[in-house]
Amino acid sequence: MRKVSISASIEMDIAAQLAAEAKRRGETLSEVINHALQDYLKRHEQKSRSGRFVTVTEQDQQGA
Repeated sequence: MRKVSISASIEMDIAAQLAAEAKRRGETLSEVINHALQDYLKRHEQKSRSGRFVTVTEQDQQGA
């Protein structure tokens, strides 16, 4: 899988928690952050789908 480098400014206490989690898991800090971002995106994707459809007509748009 292709990878990209990202620079981020995060609070020191969060960085320390992530480093501790990486050590506990036996992973690199990058792997822990990657997993956290994947989990976030999966949860966000699921929440954004309401299952509802709304039809907007031209008349609706002109009335706004």
